[in-house]
Amino acid sequence: MGNENKDRQTEAYATGMQLLKKANFPQRKNGSEMGYVALNEAMNKIRHATYAIREDVMYAALHLAKIDDVLNYKEREMLRALGECLECPIALG
Repeated sequence: MGNENKDRQTEAYATGMQLLKKANFPQRKNGSEMGYVALNEAMNKIRHATYAIREDVMYAALHLAKIDDVLNYKEREMLRALGECLECPIALG
């Protein structure tokens, strides 16, 4: 949301995906679209996962949001809403 540096964005994405690998979620195929239907399906899978997996997802999202060392209001609200949706709130620090 807040980082305009493409290298940092790429680094954040790679790190976030590494954090999620232990959750064993299927990876999106290169070039495939992440539209509403795909996002809804992914969120349903995560919502039905164990608490530990949902917590991994939350900490990966937090890591991505803080990659620029700033957690702005929109990022905090996105993380708060995601935590509420997944019934897995985390401390944002």
